[in-house]
Amino acid sequence: RLDWPALSAFFACGFFPADRTFFDDVRVLRPASHLVFSDSGELLSEERYWDWRHTPSRTRSYDETVAEFAATFHEVLDDETMSGRIAVPISGGLDSRSTFAALTRAGSPARERLWCYSYGYSEDSIETRIARRVAEARGVPIETHSVGPYLFGRLPAVLGCIEGFQDLTQARQAVMAERLAERSDAVIAAHWGDVW
Repeated sequence: RLDWPALSAFFACGFFPADRTFFDDVRVLRPASHLVFSDSGELLSEERYWDWRHTPSRTRSYDETVAEFAATFHEVLDDETMSGRIAVPISGGLDSRSTFAALTRAGSPARERLWCYSYGYSEDSIETRIARRVAEARGVPIETHSVGPYLFGRLPAVLGCIEGFQDLTQARQAVMAERLAERSDAVIAAHWGDVW
């Protein structure tokens, strides 16, 4: 049977929430979970070994909170970019600009190994214009690309990447797949957080 609430979220957001899928009896295995199955595939037990929790400190000032966020953000990014060639997509969004700023700060271990790029639907895209200005402000080279018609020519690859769990018409980053393979070992993508 179709999972109509999950499909509603899919059509509204472009992806399925939590462990939902197209069907009400098919679920995605969630991270931070220990599952035990019988020989016949029946779920015997499921246990979460980590859950998100947020307990804000009411004792810190605004400036102290921002400084603590910056320290944590830098620590995570430094850990994730310890080695290899790192691709950083820059868009007009706050998330990608913040991530780019952290990766290009003085003392960042990844700064010299970054390859920055941006793409839009036309040469004068607002997204690529903002990305060029952001990269220029940090003195980092950037490649910009126009996304032309791509979807039908790459449909099997796009569908394979998203496994049918996202609206494939929103997967415009597929146009960058070959260039990413040439220029990077990993991608640090930061997007949609500002939307949510």
